[in-house]
This record gives sequence, C-alpha cells and structure tokens, in this order.
Amino acid sequence: MPSRRSMFAALGSAGVAATAGCVTVERPPRTGSWPRPGYTDGRTNRTDVDGPTGFLYPAWVADTAGGYPPTTPVVADDTVFVLQSNYADDPRRATVVAYDGATGDRRWETTLLRRSTSLLDVHFDSLCLDSGTLYAQTVDGVHALTPTDGTRLWTVPVPTAAQPWPRAGAPVVHDGTLVAGTYGDRDAGPELRGFDPATGEQRWRRRLPSFADLWTLAAAAGTVYAPFLGDGASSRGVVALDAATGEVAWESSLPVDGPLTVADDRLVVPLGGGDRESVAVVDRVDRTIQWREPARRRTDAGFAVAGGRLFYAADDVLAARRLDTGEQVWSFGNDRRVVDLSWTPIVAGDVVYAMAAEPTEPGSPSSLFALGTDDGAIYGSGRVEVGSTRSSLAVVEGAAYIADGNEVRCYESCVRSAFDRCVLG
Repeated sequence: MPSRRSMFAALGSAGVAATAGCVTVERPPRTGSWPRPGYTDGRTNRTDVDGPTGFLYPAWVADTAGGYPPTTPVVADDTVFVLQSNYADDPRRATVVAYDGATGDRRWETTLLRRSTSLLDVHFDSLCLDSGTLYAQTVDGVHALTPTDGTRLWTVPVPTAAQPWPRAGAPVVHDGTLVAGTYGDRDAGPELRGFDPATGEQRWRRRLPSFADLWTLAAAAGTVYAPFLGDGASSRGVVALDAATGEVAWESSLPVDGPLTVADDRLVVPLGGGDRESVAVVDRVDRTIQWREPARRRTDAGFAVAGGRLFYAADDVLAARRLDTGEQVWSFGNDRRVVDLSWTPIVAGDVVYAMAAEPTEPGSPSSLFALGTDDGAIYGSGRVEVGSTRSSLAVVEGAAYIADGNEVRCYESCVRSAFDRCVLG
C-alpha cells in the first residue's frame, strides 16, 4: 500500500545543489536506530546521531488505522514500526505495521489482537526491539515478532482486567530477561513478570498488592525500576527489582507521577500530590533527594538526559537544568511559543527537539523545534499536526519520525523553503 505524500513535498532533501539550472536532491542516510520508547532501557531519550535541522518538513506521510493511544515509532534497518489499533471499529484490532523508512510504503502488517471489547485502549506504547526481535504489549499479553516480515514467534498472557490506565507500558529486555507488567485496575493488584525473550517462557512472577497503577518500566545495571501511581499516598511509590530473578531490592513511598529516567547513579523522578508537583533527582543507592524543583507538567511526559543536563517540559517551557545541582541553564518558550506539557524531549547529537504551540499565529498551529542543547538556540523548526504532540519522536541520522492516531510522518531537512513549504527547483 503506497503512502500518501504530503501536498507540499514531492521529494525530500538533506542537501540541494543547483547544476546548470537543475536541482539535484540528496536524501539523508537514515542510519542508526530507535529501539524503544526512551531509546535506552533507562529512558534517557538520547542518541548520538544527528537528526534533521533547518526547515523541517514531512518527506512522507502514511495513513494509520486511527488508533489510540499514539505510540512511539521504533526504527531499525531503514524500517519504521508502529503499533496501532482501529479505534472506532468492532471487533477491535491491534496491529503492528512496518513502513519503508525512505518512502512510507507499507512493508508488512501483523494483527496481534482481534476482539469485541468496551475498552477504550487495546494496546500500549509498547513496541521495542532487542537482539533482532520485536516485542509489543496489548491488553491480553506480550507478543514477539520477526522485524523482517512480522511473523509471530510467540505470545504470552499478561492480562489487563479493566480499562488500561496509564496508557503507556513498554516491556523492557534487560540483563537477558524480558520484564512486563499488568496494567489497569486489578483486584489482586499489579504484578511484574520475567520471561525468556527467545521463547516467552516465564521465569518469575512478582505480585505487588500494596501498590496501584503501574507506569512505564526503566532499567539499568541489572535492576528494573517500576513506578506506581495511585489516588492515595500509600499506593504510590517506586519498586526496584532484580531483572534476572524478580527479587525486590527496595521499595520507596515517593509520590511518583510519571515515568522515571535512570542516569548513571541517579534517578530522575516526577513527583505529584496536591499542589506539590515537581521534578526531583534522587540518589539511586540511598534514595535521598539531591534536588527538587516545582514543575507543572503532565503525567505522561518524560525526560531527556545528555551532557550532564536534564531536559523536560513544564510550566509551558522546555527547561534545561544541570543534572547534578538542578541549576537552570536555559529555557525555551514564551507567550508566542507554548511548549506542550505532554511532550517528552529527544536529544540527538547537540540538538534537543521540543513541540510548541504558537497561539499568536492563525489557528494556533504547533511546530517541532530543533534547539541547541548548550543554549537553546533555534536550529530549525517545522509545522506538525496537533495530534502529534501526544506521541513521541524517534530520531535516526537525518530523519525524525512521529506517529499519532491517524498517520505516521517522516521529517527531514529542506534547505530551500517558502511559506512553510519545501521548494525544489
């Protein structure tokens, strides 16, 4: 199935050269990969490749099934993988679709789940790639597929008994074990399970009845960190488990309010509870809070860590702080550019990407901004669809991919533009 090309971009260009009155186009290499939401197991959202800058335009746009929630694209070998569902149809289907990274053409699709249900969500932002295998989690379990053609290798039940909330939950393959959790309201409380990534055989199972809603997992140095949200203080917290055995290393009653990031010997933790929303950096060994700053943010927004700095969206700006002290280095955002509080910043090389609305412009459009990590200087920008602000970005060399409920887009650099359109020739 061919992709639907953007009205204003018939060709992409990383570089444009004029020769004898003609224009030649060189597309970016799109090397590198984006293996999971957060990029690393610790969810640092940082890659060393150089993403697009300058005028950012959609080199291609491909239709999806219109599902919710939006999922982070996974990218490898110039293939873009997206997990989607048919939002309005009955029976509901959850499907993994593979797109050509250069053109957006569909390479294959595999249906993981097909059933009638009253659930709003039937999948999570759960695609991840490890050691040549794709993994995805739906409301009925975890699935393993081959990335070349979508062949299903195995499925194991990890049930969700009621409406999944939160709407995020990527399995993590760490220290030779795939760890996944149960999501949604369950009478028995949440639990984590460890599986053999090659066969799906269960290795361990850990019930955690004193906690409430499990959020997205993070892992580092053989330890999996599981944040739990809830209405009461007693049901919130963080649990650290041994990835190989499931043994609990420690529990903390921190009032967590979103995904964690593991950065060397620190945990970056969003905290909530009443009027005390904040971002805190916690010692990973003794769990003492090293610093804490007030922050009005959204639960699903994550963090990026690079070069000793922490980047996050809060209070309508993108903040850059020193990771060790919390001192603010710079911020991006003002009355003309309001950073989306659901956005998770992505660092590629020396650029950090932010999504911001422009309320003073007609229609209050949203734009993707490429900012310098050192000082927040604008290296490029491009308009995006509003729904894309609920998704997260995946960046490879010269290209950035984003998906929402209706489409997946590939953004590249255009060196010549006019009226927000890429001009060639």
